Amino acid sequence: DLTGAMAALDRSTERIRGARSATVGAAVLDPRGGALEYCTAGHPPPLVVPAAGEARYLPPTGAGPLGTGAGFPTATATLDVGDGLLLYTDGILERPGRTPAESTVELAQVVTAVG
Repeated sequence: DLTGAMAALDRSTERIRGARSATVGAAVLDPRGGALEYCTAGHPPPLVVPAAGEARYLPPTGAGPLGTGAGFPTATATLDVGDGLLLYTDGILERPGRTPAESTVELAQVVTAVG
């Protein structure tokens, strides 16, 4: 259960130095039907890379970073056969001379071109 796993991870911030306010993205995929449950705890949302077409970001879930007491709402999506899912560090978006919005668009373009 993703909510339980996120809550357990949140509790670990009391014991792990530097874990408070860390962001995390997590997802659970049912490969048989493509059902996806995910949580974006202060983290950028997953990027769906369809078998055909342009990559698209899933909506953020509104969860806050670890140790902030914000809770861990989840969201669901469905992946089709052949779709890929990219979970990535927010550090890939934080680049000198680029705004996060520019980096987000660029990441989706690159993934679409490579896919």
